[in-house]
Order: sequence, then C-alpha cells, then structure tokens
Amino acid sequence: MNQAVFRAWVALVFAWQAFAHGFWLPISTHSGQTTIPWLMNQGRVLFGDVLEQHAPGSSLMAALAQRLLPTLALDDLVRGLDVLLVLALGLLIVRAALRLGGRTAAAWALGFWVLWLPVFGNVMLYFNTLLALAALAAYSLGQGRWASMSGTRALSVGLLMGLATLFKQQAWLGIILLGLVWAWQGAGWRRLAAYSLGVLVVPSLIVLVVATQGNLDAYLYWNWTFNLSGQMESIFPSVNFVRKLGLACILLLPFVLQTFQAEPEQRADRLTLLALLLSGLALIIPRAGEIQVTAGLPFLAVASGLALATGLSKLRLRPLTIAQMDALPLGLLGGLALLSAWSGLVAYVPSPLGIGATLGYDEFWPVVEALRPHQRPGDTLFVLPEADSTPQIHPMTGLLPPGTWVKGWTWYLERTGMAERLLAEWESQPPTFIIVFPALYAGSRPGIDPLLAFTAAHYDEIARVEVYLHGEAIIYRRR
Repeated sequence: MNQAVFRAWVALVFAWQAFAHGFWLPISTHSGQTTIPWLMNQGRVLFGDVLEQHAPGSSLMAALAQRLLPTLALDDLVRGLDVLLVLALGLLIVRAALRLGGRTAAAWALGFWVLWLPVFGNVMLYFNTLLALAALAAYSLGQGRWASMSGTRALSVGLLMGLATLFKQQAWLGIILLGLVWAWQGAGWRRLAAYSLGVLVVPSLIVLVVATQGNLDAYLYWNWTFNLSGQMESIFPSVNFVRKLGLACILLLPFVLQTFQAEPEQRADRLTLLALLLSGLALIIPRAGEIQVTAGLPFLAVASGLALATGLSKLRLRPLTIAQMDALPLGLLGGLALLSAWSGLVAYVPSPLGIGATLGYDEFWPVVEALRPHQRPGDTLFVLPEADSTPQIHPMTGLLPPGTWVKGWTWYLERTGMAERLLAEWESQPPTFIIVFPALYAGSRPGIDPLLAFTAAHYDEIARVEVYLHGEAIIYRRR
C-alpha cells in the first residue's frame, strides 16, 4: 500500500473514532469509573467502606482524573478518557501490525478495529479494555526482541504486564502464557527473571498501600477469595453474542495456520501475540458478554489484519468478470462481509436518550430532579440494588451513603455478612433516602430482602419515576 494512502487512512480512522466515541455512540458508563472514584474523592476508602470485587486500577485512575478536572461532568470526563484509550490502542495496533506485516496488514488491522470496537466496547473505560492497553504496550515493547532483549527491557515488559493485573485480575493468565511462550523460544533465565521481577512490582505496591491503610484482609477477600468462590452468577453466551464473536474471530484460524508457516524470526512475535490474544478472549468465562471480548480484541485486530494481508498477497488475481467467478465462494464471502458490516453499523443507532447519550447515567436525571426538592445538606442515600449503573445517582445528587457502600447483587450480600453489616450500621445511622428499583430484583434476591424489609418498616414513599431500561424508581424518605 502506498505510504500517502496509508497515512490518509490512519488519519481518517482516528478522526472518525474520536468523533464517534466522543459525540455519537450510545456507550454505557460503569460505577467503577464514576461512582467509586467519586466516593474515594469524598474521603471514602476503597476496600475500607467502599467494597468492590474488581481490581482497583481503573477506579484509582478515574479518581485522579476527577481531582485534576473537578469542574468536568463525570460522564464527560469518562467519555474523554475513553476516547484517549481508543486512540492509544489504535496506535499500538498500527505499530504492531506494521512491524509484522507492513502497511497493508496495518490498514486491515485498523479497519477491523474500527468495525468491531463499537460492537464489543459498549462500556467506557472498562476494566478489560484497560487491561488490553497495558498488555499490548508490553507486547509492542518486546516485539522483535523476545530472544535478544536486554534485562532492562524485559523488566519493563514485566512492569506493564503487572500493571495489567491492576485493571483486571485475569491478566495473570496472560502473564503466565507470555512467560511460557517466551521460555519456549529460548529467552534465557536472566530475561525471564527480570520479567518476573517486573511483573511483581505494581501488585506488590498495591498490597503495601492497602496493608498500610489496614484493609489488606478486605482487599484479599474481595479481589481474590470472593471472585474464586463461585458465588457470582455465571452468564452463558447468547445466540447473538456467539454470532458476533464468531464473525469477529473468522480470521483467527487462518492466522494460526500462517503462523506455523512463517519465518522463524516472525514466528516468535506471532506466537506471543497469539498467547496474549487467547488469554484476553478467555475473559468471556464465566460471564459471557460483549464487553468481556475487549481484552483480546486489539490482538485479534492485529491477527486478522495479518491474516488478510498474507492471504490476499498469495492470490493470483486474474481479470475475471463476476459471471466467470465461482458463485459459491463469492456468495459466502459476500454474505460474511455483509453480516460483519451490519454488526458494526447497528452499534451506531442512537438510543432513545439521544445521540451521544451516556447509558447508565443520563437516564437517571428524572430521578435526580424528583429527589432534589426533598434533599437537604447532610442527607444520605442508598440505592436498592446498587448495580453497575444505579450508583451513579450518588454523584449526580451529591448524596453519600451513610456508611459502607457495596453492590446490591445477591452474591455480594449472601454468605458475605454484608447485609448484616449494612443493617447494623443503619440501626444507628440510617440513610435519609432509599431508592428502590423493583425491576432489578431478579439479580439481587434473596440477598437484598432484609434491606427491603428495613425500608418497608422505616420509610415512606415520596415519589415514583419511570427510568429507561431500569423500570420504575421508587423514592423513599426516612420516617
């Protein structure tokens, strides 16, 4: 591909992604990147009186951004950070594909990225996508040097992979697979030792900080024991999810076959890429959903670009008319292309909240307006259940929980002692307001039932508001 054409293509894609992710796509926000950082900036302590099962990296990063830009609305801040994340991943995808397959491979890889990211990346600044950024940066740092890099570079690769665990714990699978592939390629014990040392730096620092705060037991429980206990409900893949993932992975097998036919100097980079790709896609287990794919999607983009560039370069093109072409392969390829294009384009359909709406945030404004005439300085709030989206009502109203904040799904409350802890706190310091979302009971019962009983016994209803995708919100005030 001509260099001028390639540069124009990259500039066009980046401009389009900045516009689409910044102003058009209906992307959701998550309490881990909005409410939890806001609570931390109000003096609450993560793994102290703010309890969460996810790794703390994204919340720490968002909390810092909120402090640096306090006048920016939380949804706008998260959307801006998400645009930077998307563009940074795009740059790393182009860099990796360029070094492995040249401009044509990089152009295909970037096309794959712009097509499929809106399909799977439906939550802004999500844990998996940040994991992918750290892992792809580590891969780019080691690319072309796996058997010959210096100890300092091996340490840096480890640092970045250790940073990935701060965004999601499953990054340890990528660390192990990367180390095994690297060892098989003859890395030598010195490089592997430097890599292992680098991996441990960031997780060790976090453990040290949390231990200094006196919350090490809670950190170990919610980050590891709880997640490995099997209490959380699994989500099996839907037919629609399997269709999307199958279309996105259609070039993975050709990439694998091409990898074992590649020259030895390229095979090392391809196998390392494959290890990180598979470890990223493994995050769809045990809760299969579109956003879980984003941990492996950038690596899948590079692999797909390489598969297309390598495969198309080997075709012997002849000046055939459509009438002379074989209808079966032509129809199959055309059908797959149309299905893929449709899967990508449908993500741009605006939600009923309008173009560029932030889902999981904007729909709560009617609740905020209904509550505003009743609230006074010093009032507190709890939401039943505190889900991935409903906690946004806290920063939107400026109302803190009275004590401990924890999610309201049943696996957070059952067999963890959290329902009992909340009730014990509420006996002496009850929330002024409780907002209940009956349509969300399915994932929160029976764990939430004692809290609902407390609400019925001590609170009066003051308003009801219909909320998009969340059903009715019932606002209660303490008697």
